[in-house]
Amino acid sequence: MREFIITRRKMLVCGSATALTMTIGPTRAVAQSYPSGDIAFMVGYGPGGHSDLIARSIGEQIQARIGNSVIVDYRPGGGGGIAGDLVSRAKPDGRTLLAISNTFYAVTPFLGHVQYDPLTDLTPVGFAGDGYLIAGVHPSIPVNSMQELVDYALANPGTLNYASNGQGSLTHLCGEYFKSRTGADIQHIAYRGAADAVQATIRNETQVNFSIGDASHHDRGELRAIASLGKSRWDRLPDVMSTDESGLPGWAIRSWHGVAVPKDTPAELCQQLNDMVNEIVAMPEVAERLAMLGLHAEPQTLAQLDARRREDHAAFGAVIEAAGLKAE
Repeated sequence: MREFIITRRKMLVCGSATALTMTIGPTRAVAQSYPSGDIAFMVGYGPGGHSDLIARSIGEQIQARIGNSVIVDYRPGGGGGIAGDLVSRAKPDGRTLLAISNTFYAVTPFLGHVQYDPLTDLTPVGFAGDGYLIAGVHPSIPVNSMQELVDYALANPGTLNYASNGQGSLTHLCGEYFKSRTGADIQHIAYRGAADAVQATIRNETQVNFSIGDASHHDRGELRAIASLGKSRWDRLPDVMSTDESGLPGWAIRSWHGVAVPKDTPAELCQQLNDMVNEIVAMPEVAERLAMLGLHAEPQTLAQLDARRREDHAAFGAVIEAAGLKAE
């Protein structure tokens, strides 16, 4: 296990375990029953992103409850695939955790080069929340709803471009899914990350944008939000209808984050982690941090999390195949 911790980059979450234990006071039964030793919390991207902030927010609370040091270990590369491969081969003793998004199950295995099996090798045990995906347009485009965008695109084929965060990204799949659902002829332009993609639409290089949990540009009038992709509205943009309300029910492309462990981790440890994460994300201070990331968490059982990964693997895989996307 120790080989997974990068000494020069490791970071002890929120100070010493003793200080956290004294502040929050873990349940002694939990601390005694959980395996002793440092916990490596793997992050498949660099510091500062969603996965890093989730790992630190949840990791500090796990540390407080069980008394083990939780160390955030960054292993960027391969769309998270490098970290996924490492965790899939780690000892299944509860001392290696992975900060996941559903892309570990539904995108990276199709478009990356990974050795892990997404349906067996990384067991999801905790849910950090659903991320709101927002469809927006440049203010010059005369549409105010998803249905109006569909009508406009059908009436003006080939005139609209949509920006994505990169080839094979979640926002790319949103655009391809939109095209397959509606028959709209809009062109994809890939950028290097979310910031570049949003700025491209603000500059009107692209006219449509699918973004993750960012309301600021819509608040400032730089973009016009026309739909929250999924069943519900986002409370940061309460006047923007969901796609269910807009006449496109059952939107399949979604974003969520959580925690996974290697396969064969004992069932009792998986359940302990599931119980802890459900308690942690319900804490007001943690829920507030997650909300700042555009995440909404609800308790999820192990069975519900397993169903999520299987549903997304099937739905995203179908979109990827239909769009003809290939691993690079």
